[in-house]
This record gives sequence, C-alpha cells and structure tokens, in this order.
Amino acid sequence: WDVHHGNGVVAILADEPNVRYCSLHEVDNFPGTGNDPSDRGPRGTILNVPLPKECTTEAYLAALREALPFLLDPAPDVLLVSAGFDGLAADPLAKMNLAPEDFGACVDLILGDFGFPRERVALGLEGGYDLDAATGMPAAVAATCRALAR
Repeated sequence: WDVHHGNGVVAILADEPNVRYCSLHEVDNFPGTGNDPSDRGPRGTILNVPLPKECTTEAYLAALREALPFLLDPAPDVLLVSAGFDGLAADPLAKMNLAPEDFGACVDLILGDFGFPRERVALGLEGGYDLDAATGMPAAVAATCRALAR
C-alpha cells in the first residue's frame, strides 16, 4: 500500500512469471503511471488498482479485499508489502483519507480474513510524510505492528 504507483517494481517484475504484483495507489499521482486497471503486464502478473482522490477507508479496504485473491491464489511463498503510509488524511503528498488504524485493518485482512501465515509476510517502509506521533506515520506504523503481533 502506497499512494504512488510502483512503476519501478513493475519494470523489474513485469516479465517475471513467478511473481505477482499489485499496486493500490492514488489515481493521477506521481509518477502518473498505473492508471489503467486493464494493463496486466505482458504475463498477466500485474494488477493496477488506481483509487480516487479522497478515497475512504471502506473503499480502500474493499479494493484490497478484491485484490488479495489475485496475490494469494496460488499461495505465494512470501507476501512482500511495500508499506507506504502516505495515504493518511493529513499527508502532504496525497489526498487520501486513511487513518492510522486502517493500516492495521489491512494486515487483519491479510492474516485474518484471508488466513495468510504471518511468518510469510514481510513489510518494507516506503513513505509517509505526516510525522504527527498521534495521527501520522508513526501511529500508522504502530497500528500495523500491533496487527502483525496479534
């Protein structure tokens, strides 16, 4: 999850037949790619999910819920999450409306609703520029970690 399309990851993985990639990102944000959901890459292993500006928690979680079967069937050896926290409502680089606890809800979807094993999930920090300890990236990272530890 990140508000920016993972165009670099797509460039690296587009021809890799054994890796699937999904980008949930804000439409028309930097770098301006990934806005065509029908573009599945040359091997059908790419899923672009452009989300509207002002995207709500409900819409974001629904998009993730819809994307997870693409990523998890067949079950991968590992699920790597490029965890950007720039979808927070007060982030200066985007216009999404997520709250810190929404990122914990994303983890809950992966581990709980879809039953993916926690020991096979890895998250890498991507971004997040609202640094308020209570409502910004630090709180979102903490919510994510709490969900991983449940």
